Amino acid sequence: MKKLLMILLALVLAFEGSATSRLGPAVIVDPVDHHRFLYEQQPIFLAGYYPGLQALVVEPQVNSSAPLTSTYYRQLLDEMAENELNLLRVVLTMGMALENRDWLHPYQRSGQCCTANSSDPIGVAGNRFDLDLFNESFFDYWDAVLTYAEQKGVVVQVALLDGAHTRERKTVDQRPQAPPFEYIGWIYDYYHSRNCLSGQGVVFGDTDDWYEEPVGVNRQRAFIAKAVEELGAHRNVIWEIANEPQVTPRPSPGGEDPHSWFDEMWLAIRNAENSSGHPPHLIQPFDLPEHRDVSGDNTPGHDPPTQQEFGQVHAGLVADYWAYDQPLIADNDCCYYNNGTTADLRKKAWLSLVSGAHPSLLVYEVTGGSNPLGLTGSETQQGMRFVGYTNKLIRVADVDLAGMEPRDDLVAAMDGGTAWCLAREDEEYIVYFFDSSSASISGLAGYPIESTWLNPRNGEDTDGPTMGGYFPTPGSGDWVLHVRRLDNLPPATPTNVQASDGDFPDRIRVTWDEVPGATSYKVYRRSAAISWPPGGPSAEVTTTTYDSPSSFPVAYNFWVKAVNVFGESDYSEPDSGSADP
Repeated sequence: MKKLLMILLALVLAFEGSATSRLGPAVIVDPVDHHRFLYEQQPIFLAGYYPGLQALVVEPQVNSSAPLTSTYYRQLLDEMAENELNLLRVVLTMGMALENRDWLHPYQRSGQCCTANSSDPIGVAGNRFDLDLFNESFFDYWDAVLTYAEQKGVVVQVALLDGAHTRERKTVDQRPQAPPFEYIGWIYDYYHSRNCLSGQGVVFGDTDDWYEEPVGVNRQRAFIAKAVEELGAHRNVIWEIANEPQVTPRPSPGGEDPHSWFDEMWLAIRNAENSSGHPPHLIQPFDLPEHRDVSGDNTPGHDPPTQQEFGQVHAGLVADYWAYDQPLIADNDCCYYNNGTTADLRKKAWLSLVSGAHPSLLVYEVTGGSNPLGLTGSETQQGMRFVGYTNKLIRVADVDLAGMEPRDDLVAAMDGGTAWCLAREDEEYIVYFFDSSSASISGLAGYPIESTWLNPRNGEDTDGPTMGGYFPTPGSGDWVLHVRRLDNLPPATPTNVQASDGDFPDRIRVTWDEVPGATSYKVYRRSAAISWPPGGPSAEVTTTTYDSPSSFPVAYNFWVKAVNVFGESDYSEPDSGSADP
C-alpha cells in the first residue's frame, strides 16, 4: 500500500511540474536501455575519479581566506575535463559539527568559532549552531561548484546527508580515529542537542535510533528542502539521499520495502523540487543503487581483509547487472593506496565498463605539494588518465553502448589467461584482455569488421584487424579491443569520387574508393546547372567504376551511394565532369 501511495504521489508531482515551463534534468536513465544514462538526450558513459568526500568542504577554508575565493574545485574540474572524466561525487556535509574547526558549514554559529588549531572542546556554548539560521555562503559555494561543473560537462552526484545522520545508536562514537573522523559519530552531529542551541536538537537516549527521532528527521527534511531549493536548478545533478546510510533495509530489486526514512527523504526532495519549480532529478538509491549495494567497493587495495580479487569484482558486477534494471555506478569505496596502485584503479575502471557498470573511483587524499595523491601529484594525475581512457575509447571508436551486455561466453582466451566481454552480439564488442595475450570472439570468424586496439596504460589507439576471428594483443600487459561487424550495417559513405573532365568523346568515367561491406553502388547524375537534388539513380554497379554515356560537352554532377542488404549509405560528396565529343 505504501508503495502505491508513493507512485500516486510521484504522478501528482510530475503532473504539477509539467504545468511549468521548466526544462527537465540534463541527466536521465536511457528509456531504451535502463543500464545507461543520457545527458541532454545524448548517450553518456559516466566515469568519475574524485577526492575525499569532505575535500570540497574542507579545502575552501584551509587554503583560502574565504570560501568563495577557493580555486580548488575549479582546478579539480579542469583536470577532470582534460582527462575526459565526467562524474564527480560530493557530500554537502559529512554530518559532523566539527565545533573546533572553522570549516564550511550549512548553519550559522551562535558565536565566534575557534581557530583550526583550537583545543576548545566539542559543544562549547559560544560555538554552537543555530539550526534556524542557514549559512548562505555554504549554499553560494556549492552553487558555484555546480555551475562550473556544468560548464565542464561534468555530472555531479550530490549526497545530501551522510551516514552519520543515520546511525542506529547515538550515545557512543564508535570511530575514535585520527581527525577528522573522530567527529563523525552521532554525538558530533549538527542535530545533537550538545552542538546546537537549546531546544533545537535531539536529546539522545540510551537506545534510541537516530532516524526514529522526529526532531532530527524534521531537521534533515528542512536541510534537504533548503539544499534542493538553492541547488536544484542545476540540471547536471543526481541527488544521493545519504552517503552510506546506516538505515536498513535500503531499496533493492526484489527486496523488502525500504525503511520509511528513505521514503520521507525522497518526498522531501520531490516536494522541494516541485515547490521551487526545479526539474525532478534522479535520486539514489531509488533510481540507481547505493554504492555499497553494487559489487566492487572492496577493490584490491581496499582495507584488508575485506578486499576482493578482480575476478570476484567482475563476477559480482555482472550478477548485479542482471539483478538491477538500473544504471550501476561501481565505486572502489576508499583508499586504494593502502595496498594498491594506480594499475589497480585502471583495471577496476575497465572491468567495470565490460561488466555493464560505470566506474567512480575514490582517492582519499586531497592535499597538494609533494604528496603523490594530491590533485597535482603523479599518482593522481596518472589515475585520472587511466579512468578517463574509458571515455576516450568510446569517443574514438564511436561506441554505441545501448543494448551491450556482459557476455563473457562470447570470448575465449587462447593462452589460459582472462578476457572479459561486453557485447551486442553479432554487432559490437568491447573486450578487456585482463591478463591474456590472445583471444577469439564467437561469431566473428570470416566476417568483415572494423576494430580498434587501445593501450590502457598510455591511451594510444591503433587500428585492429579488418576480418574477424583470432585477436592477438599488440603487446604485453592488459589491452582493450573494440570490434564492430560491418556486414550487418549499412555501408559507409563512398569517398574520393572522381568524374572525368573531357577525357572521353562519348562518356564520363566516374570512379571512387571501395567501401568495406558494400555489395553494390548507386550512381546519381544531375546537370551541374541544377546541382541538387540528385533525383533517381542513373545506374547500380558492383565495381568502383561507372561510364556515364554523354554525347554533348555538358557538365554533370555525380554522387555515389554504397549499398548492402542492410541499407544504403549517405550521398557522397559530388564531383563534376563532362565529355569532349
